[in-house]
Amino acid sequence: LVSLVGCLGVGKTWCGHLVAYTLKQQKIPVLHLTVTNKLVVTIVDHWRRDYIMDKLDVRVFIGLVEASFCEVCILDLGEVSTNVAWDICASMRATLQWTNVKFMCVGSGHAQEVITGKLPISPVATFVMWSWTEEELEMLRQQL
Repeated sequence: LVSLVGCLGVGKTWCGHLVAYTLKQQKIPVLHLTVTNKLVVTIVDHWRRDYIMDKLDVRVFIGLVEASFCEVCILDLGEVSTNVAWDICASMRATLQWTNVKFMCVGSGHAQEVITGKLPISPVATFVMWSWTEEELEMLRQQL
């Protein structure tokens, strides 16, 4: 179970795509879900299907994982608010930890200590690509 977090624009989505591509080259079945506003893009073995979801529902994501027969699920919630994204990721982890499916969650966030300190489910590896503290973020806003 892996979480990949970082500020906007640091390349989290590209990392998710590279992981999916690399696994597919090794013939490992991957479900790659990307959520942008209400649009959920699913890619399984180079097949793409789009869904519109008015409200993000973990049960729908779990259903997609089960229907895909994947060994790895990558869920990119980069454009979803941080609190909602982490609730979804925690629920996905709680469900998938009892299966053979490996799970990677990609999300936006800042203040590394908050990101890495609030996940109660283990084992979870959290990779923070770049993380601003509140003070650093405020200084950047003032400079812009």
